[in-house]
Amino acid sequence: CPEQAINYDIKKEQFTTNMESCSDCKKCIDVCLEGSRIFWGYTATADEIFKEVQKDSIFYYHSGGGVTISGGEPFLQKNFVRELLKKCVFQGVNTAIETCGHVLWENIKFVLPFVDTLFYDLKHMETNRHKKITGVGNGLILENLKKIDAGPQNFPIIVRIPVIPTVNDEDGNIRDLGEFCRNLKKLKEIQLLPYHRFGIETYRKLSMPYDLETLCSPEKEKMEYKAALLQDMGLTVKVGG
Repeated sequence: CPEQAINYDIKKEQFTTNMESCSDCKKCIDVCLEGSRIFWGYTATADEIFKEVQKDSIFYYHSGGGVTISGGEPFLQKNFVRELLKKCVFQGVNTAIETCGHVLWENIKFVLPFVDTLFYDLKHMETNRHKKITGVGNGLILENLKKIDAGPQNFPIIVRIPVIPTVNDEDGNIRDLGEFCRNLKKLKEIQLLPYHRFGIETYRKLSMPYDLETLCSPEKEKMEYKAALLQDMGLTVKVGG
């Protein structure tokens, strides 16, 4: 490694990579005899991605499905996302976006005319607690959702709440989130998503610490109980995505 980003950890008996030092030169991939080092992701234009979308056009038309832009955060690439969704809409392909909402309102507003369904993440209603678990407060997130709900576009909003034990699963927070959602005119449903451990292996491959490794997924009964809290408020709730 020309950047000396790859080192052997004697205690773990494995190679680790310092991703901050890695320059993405891919030289380690070229010389890896076992083919265990791979490079994910590539740069593409909206036209190139739309060509891939068109390959499944028959499936979209027969199933009622479409294209969902997720991330990362899609609205951070507003020009690319708008152009891609615009092409989809003009071809009659249903569109959706998954967002955390913590982006400039101008970015969101720029893309919304070409969105058919919006998936919006909410995690915690107490802003200081939100900042502790995510690194940012929730003010911009909540304000953007209010603006979207009051806007001229007539599409359904699906709020997604990840239920993470000891992080945001307290009853008070679930009720507060539900109270906020009750005021959304475009709300279709709330999806409660149980915390899962699928990311542990990805973190390991990236030589990054996984701070929630000791947490377990909430049991089915607990998820149903959290859903009942929201249903008692007159909200439509689905457990799982």
